This record gives sequence, structure tokens and C-alpha cells, in this order.
Amino acid sequence: MTSSSRFQLYCFITLCGAYGLIGSPTPDAPDWKELLIAIALLGSIGISGIAFVMGLSQQKGIEVKKARFMRLFLYYGISVPLVVAVFRGGEPALITRDVIGFLFLLLPLFLFPLIHSNKRVKDAAFYKICLYSALFIGMCFAVRVIWPALSNTTELLYLANFPLVILTAIYCMGQVLALGGLRFSLRQAAPLMGYVLLTALVVIAMLQDVQRAPMAALGLSLIVLILDQFIKAPKKAIVSVFILTSSIIFLWPYWHEVLLAITYKTSIVGLNMRAQELAAVWQVLSQSPTHFLFGAGWGGQFESPAVGNLSVTFTHSLLSYMALKTGFFGIVLTLIYMGVISYHGAGVFFRDRVVGIALLWAFIIPIFLYASYKSLDFGLLLTLILALSLYNEKQRPLEVTQ
Repeated sequence: MTSSSRFQLYCFITLCGAYGLIGSPTPDAPDWKELLIAIALLGSIGISGIAFVMGLSQQKGIEVKKARFMRLFLYYGISVPLVVAVFRGGEPALITRDVIGFLFLLLPLFLFPLIHSNKRVKDAAFYKICLYSALFIGMCFAVRVIWPALSNTTELLYLANFPLVILTAIYCMGQVLALGGLRFSLRQAAPLMGYVLLTALVVIAMLQDVQRAPMAALGLSLIVLILDQFIKAPKKAIVSVFILTSSIIFLWPYWHEVLLAITYKTSIVGLNMRAQELAAVWQVLSQSPTHFLFGAGWGGQFESPAVGNLSVTFTHSLLSYMALKTGFFGIVLTLIYMGVISYHGAGVFFRDRVVGIALLWAFIIPIFLYASYKSLDFGLLLTLILALSLYNEKQRPLEVTQ
């Protein structure tokens, strides 16, 4: 590892630490905290990242060839939708927010040299640092949700919606299943209890605002992981089912309250008018051929049925958002980009079920259900998927689970 790569790595760790402890995914009024995070982010990218994005890097290999499409996507996003926005008189502040969100989406491209330079370093492999940093951010967000809730304030409840919180919940739950079993020993007691407490902490945070999609993802992940245990180690899976059944029985009053809250929210808001929102996006795109081909541009607004027909600059799905802002050409590029990331994520799933399914839900929910795709969270998640995939092309275990 070169000295510049080591500096970038330290900046990346600082970035994740600051973001988890004091950062905000979508700040209304950026201040010194966002400036600190921005400086750490630029340090993480470094000169090598800028050179790579501009095509000046001398790195070679199949991974670098795959990054060429990412550059094409980047060049389109910072040119065509920006020109459309300026031509249509978009507000500079709204345009800037959208462009920053788009750049977050392509964070793996900017960090590619950092990923590549550390992927074979055993003691400081970037995939491990990236994973544990993501888990740290998710845990910090969960604590920050719960703490103001105890003070009867709801300012930070939205933090539980973001991908790294979902990732943390499923990963910790998976570790509980991995550590518990017939061969359980006293040496495993401390980490097992730690993961149990961490899982409970994140779940409580998600329930503060009754997050239905993350809770459904958590339940489905639990079923998949137990079925996977039945295939690999039936006796251990029986123990997991016994522990799960016991916890449901003994904590039934609590789980009953959770089910009532979810049922009540569903009866009030239904599916949050996602279909109507998509129809409203199509209404904008169908105004003219230029709208259809190039979208409304960065900063473009529309009246969203999902938020009471207010004029907003976002949708609750990455796909409908990119269609609205970048048009037909942009959504095609987005689908290809998400397909590439999905391909890398599938490889992770087949090598490590716990990490793979945690990444799966954290990846899928922003794409289809939540407007958390414009955050640094999502960019870090995509970076993590790429780092895990590029590590060790021989498909050995990831060595991140216990």
C-alpha cells in the first residue's frame, strides 16, 4: 500500500466516522459538519480518484474496463440534465442538491483506485474497512434515532429509513444465527450477546416511525437465513427455530403491539400512493418529446400525490426519480448501472449469505420504495458491494462473518 493510498484510507475512515456521529443524509442547511465530511470525502477520492474518473489512470484489468460505463453515466449526468435544468430556469440550490445526489450515486467510480489498491492487502483490505464502517454508521444512526425519541422529539426519526441502518439490522441478526447453535461455547457468549443487543437496538430504531419495508425485509431475511441453515446444518437450524419461537412466545405482547402499529399505519396510508406518484412522473415526461428523452433536468419539480400534491424535487424510487430528471436516455443508463451493481451483489450473496442478503435489501428498498438513494449512505453501500465483489476473484469466503 502506497503512502497516498494509506492517506486516502484514513480519510475514508474519518469520513465514515464523522458521517455516522454528526452527519445528516439530506441536510436542509449544510454547515461545518457537512464541510468536514466533504473534506474527508475529497481526501478519500484523492488525486488518483480524479485521474481515474478523467480516464488518465494507468491501471489495467477487467475491473477497470467495467468502469468505462460508469464514466459514460457520469458524463451524461453532469452534462445533459444540467443543460436541460439551466435551459428551463431551474433554481441553482435545487440543481446543486440533485447533482450532489447523483455524484453520490457514482461514488464507487471515484473510490475505485482506493478499492483496487487495497483489495489484496490482508491486514487492511478495503472491503473489511468499508463493511465495518458501514455497520458503524448504521449503528450510530440507530442510536441517534432512539436518543431524541426518549426526549419526546422526532427530529431524527428519518435516519432509520436509510440503507446502512437496514444493512446493520440484517447483518447483526445474521451473526446471531451464525454464532448460536449446537456447538455454542462460553467464548462465543460475549459476541453473541453483543449482536443480540445491537440487533434489538436497530430494530427499536426502525420501529420508532413504524418502518414497514425494513421490518418486512428483516422478517424475510430471517426466513431465508434459517432455510439456508437447514440446508447446510439442519441441527443448528433447529436450535435457531427453537430460540426464535421462544422469543416470540415470551415477547408476544411487544410483538403484538408492533403488528398492531404496522396494521394501523397500513390502514391509514396504504402503499403511500406509489402508483399515483409514478403516474404523475409519466404526466411530466409525456408533455413533449424533449421531456420524454431528456427529462425535467436536475432541480426539476412535479406535484407528487405521495406528499399531498405538493411540488417536490424527489420521488420515492430511484428509477422514477432518474426517469423524471434525466428522461429515457438517463433511465436506460441507470438500469444498466444498477444491473452491473446487482451482478456484483449476486456474487457476494453466493459467497456469504448473511452479508449478501443484508446488501440485497439495503440496495433494493431505495431503488423501489424510499427516497434514500440521494444520500451518501447509498453511495457507500454501492462502494461496499463493489469492494466485496472485487476482493479475491477466486471466490473464496469473504471472511467477514464469524
